[in-house]
Amino acid sequence: MSEGELRQEASIAEILDKGSGALVLYTFTTYDNIRNTKLAKQQFSMFQKGYGNFAAIARMAEHDDHNPVHIDPEFCKKMGYDGTPLHGLVNFGICVKHILDNYSIDYSRKILRAQARFSNIVYPGQTIVTEMWEEGNRVLFQAKTKETGKVVITNAFVDFRL
Repeated sequence: MSEGELRQEASIAEILDKGSGALVLYTFTTYDNIRNTKLAKQQFSMFQKGYGNFAAIARMAEHDDHNPVHIDPEFCKKMGYDGTPLHGLVNFGICVKHILDNYSIDYSRKILRAQARFSNIVYPGQTIVTEMWEEGNRVLFQAKTKETGKVVITNAFVDFRL
């Protein structure tokens, strides 16, 4: 009989609005604690009927933000915006995902700290281009919109545990 010590980490990889419900994608990673190695990575999805059409709710949920600029087109028009801007934390999350995809292929490194300055507006449908470079355990980055070339995130970095 073999003995061992396993650890499993779970995370929500993505939540997709499917209209009539939400599709939640989960990731489970199993590690051998004794050998300190990753053994397996599994993904599965679960459809939560009746929890769709949540775009506006998700935009307002971040940090209890009830600013109408993120969901009310009429308010945005009065404020002089060309549309309803995405929440800055959505843009930030997209950039961090780009960094993880480029610098942490197996997602085994842990984020220690991340920060950014939101410098311009991103509208739904625009493409965020993340420019990044690595310095030790820090990835420095900035982001632009592909359509306008405007820098939308500056003075930004993600620090990883070594």
